[in-house]
Amino acid sequence: MHDYLFRSARRELYRGGTSYTEKEIDDIANQVAADALVALLAKLPEFRGDCKLTTWAYRFVVLELSHKLKIRRRHAWTPRLQLDPDDRDAFGDPFIHNPCRHAEAREAIRAVGRAFTTVLTEQQRRVFVETVLEGAAPEVVAERYGMSRNALYKSIFDTRRKIRGFLAANGFEVDGWSLTNPA
Repeated sequence: MHDYLFRSARRELYRGGTSYTEKEIDDIANQVAADALVALLAKLPEFRGDCKLTTWAYRFVVLELSHKLKIRRRHAWTPRLQLDPDDRDAFGDPFIHNPCRHAEAREAIRAVGRAFTTVLTEQQRRVFVETVLEGAAPEVVAERYGMSRNALYKSIFDTRRKIRGFLAANGFEVDGWSLTNPA
């Protein structure tokens, strides 16, 4: 089955007209086949036999490949800064301790903690921690709490908005903060 999933993933990669090298295509296809096989085995008891097993398995390949390529695209846009050794002198030494910034950061962290415990519901806290902070797959978290993926994303959006509102109400500058992109 793994061989079939691997060939299907390669075929979909070629069909998509990607600009990956042969080695990258094999690597992605192998990862997708392994992930699809794990997902397929987990869902095998739910297979009703309405179609061929290979047709059903192909669906897992397409879903896993879509997810894998989305992640690769999301991280591919990250700008890479190349500096000459002479240019490095223009930046301050990152290892110099700045007590003022350290104190501000510590106070901001405390404020986010207060916002977390005062303005969020218990479910918003759990969903936010599992999805954003721990990096769990949204599909898994949504299924665990009996909600749709869209409802999960709405909950995360509302959580970020509440935290940002709490920080703004308590005198913190939130324009430069990115609560929408966990990194």
